[in-house]
Amino acid sequence: MDNWVLMSKEKLVNHTDNWQGQFNAIGPDQIRVKVSHILVTDFDALVYTGALKAKCPKTIGHAALGIVNEVGSSVHTFQERQRVYLRTAKPCGKCYACRSGHPEKCITPALAGKDFDGFLRDMMICRPEDVMFLPSDIDDVHALCIEAVGIAEAICGRLELNAGDKVAIVGMNFYGNIIAQTLMYHKIVPIGIDNNEENLSRSEKAGVTFNFAADDDLLRNVSSPTSGNLCDAVIYCAATHISPNVAARLCAPGKTMVFTSPSAHESSMEIHDILEKNLVVMAITTAYGYTASAVRLLQAHAINTDFYEKKIIKEENYDPVAILRERDENSANYRANKLTIIQTVI
Repeated sequence: MDNWVLMSKEKLVNHTDNWQGQFNAIGPDQIRVKVSHILVTDFDALVYTGALKAKCPKTIGHAALGIVNEVGSSVHTFQERQRVYLRTAKPCGKCYACRSGHPEKCITPALAGKDFDGFLRDMMICRPEDVMFLPSDIDDVHALCIEAVGIAEAICGRLELNAGDKVAIVGMNFYGNIIAQTLMYHKIVPIGIDNNEENLSRSEKAGVTFNFAADDDLLRNVSSPTSGNLCDAVIYCAATHISPNVAARLCAPGKTMVFTSPSAHESSMEIHDILEKNLVVMAITTAYGYTASAVRLLQAHAINTDFYEKKIIKEENYDPVAILRERDENSANYRANKLTIIQTVI
């Protein structure tokens, strides 16, 4: 039974000797879940390399699906063999909202695979609130996108945009693409910005009309769809290699810049444009509180992942170190990544 634990930076150990603990008797208010699909992301690669600091030892793996294997006697919300989404965030228990009895308003949620044990393992024991039932009309690939869609929904909720508003998305990677599709569902006009031709091509296939490279002509190009007024908001996907200064330049005075993505590369920015334009700056990096909304969007078929190449790993003896290193190398070299999925239940 696999349980991949990060002991320290780039030291990943399969704690097969601890697998028996996964078959301990569960409590009346607990459920046992068999992990069935794991989406390997840049977040996982950055935790593995130490770029994102995790308190070790830690079972890694940030996004996954599972199948209910057993339910406690007092659990009535789940049944055996139900397919579930494993929630990627929990209340931190430390912020003011948590300490005042409102964990649903937590502002610093703990993240799976970094702050608490993640899902790169075969079996886990958890509480019902740690998982979400998945309707049968959402396939496995789309279900693995729930966090990305939830982040997009959180952004839409916080920005309070109007139909027809123009929003630039700097970094049309996986998260940027999902955010663009979510904006279009809400009748907001996304403008995709990227220097990777594959990302721009995927953005066009997703239905984004305006897609531009972050080059010397960018401001002139963006002035056309915005009628020379720049953007009503700008979303900066922090896993991109494009400078965040680009986002500030595209934002109209008095509008909002959003920094997003669960993972980020090291970067810095000048604050001149922020101060000169009196911009509002916020960070939205988790889907906490928006997973149900994300499920509704997926049921409405608002998100399409068909143009993403999938790498589905079904080998019993898969090598997570090789998978994580490949992910990190592709990200570092700004190559568009496939959707890499480890499928443990065939």
